[in-house]
Amino acid sequence: MQHISQGAAHYVMRGNAAHHSSEQKPKLFDQLRHALRSRYYSPRTEQTYCQWVRRYIHFHNVRRPADMAEPEINAFLTYLAVKEKVSASTQNQALSALLFLYRHMLEREVGDLGEVIRARDGKGAKGRITMLPESLKASLQERQEPRGRFLAGRRRRLIQKPYLPPDCRGRQYNTL
Repeated sequence: MQHISQGAAHYVMRGNAAHHSSEQKPKLFDQLRHALRSRYYSPRTEQTYCQWVRRYIHFHNVRRPADMAEPEINAFLTYLAVKEKVSASTQNQALSALLFLYRHMLEREVGDLGEVIRARDGKGAKGRITMLPESLKASLQERQEPRGRFLAGRRRRLIQKPYLPPDCRGRQYNTL
């Protein structure tokens, strides 16, 4: 009998999905990889989706995804936003991986996820305020005044209201 090292045995056992007997169903991650490849997803997406599914399963104490549903997805996505403090795009990537798993692997539509706490979007959602020196405030305010300041009469009075920049600029430069 030939001795096979543990690493080689692992490789032989995982092998190609076509070598599995009809009784033994391929493992979840082999099925996931096959489904992603058959839909021409990139290798990097395949790797990332497998990592997200693995994290999801381990987050729920190695429960089978078929035994879980919307509340578990909600709990995982909320955990990512609150405890892991991931970005919105990272949370969306995790959601996409889980949606793929449920739709294409388990052939089950994901219903309403309820109140998922969403990760904050990029810089704009953080409400940053930039403090400007007084010397720059006057120059900026001049640029924001209406162009019709040279008009006379009633039209000038209508235009005299200070020009308010778009909402984000007004907050950013603290001129409102």
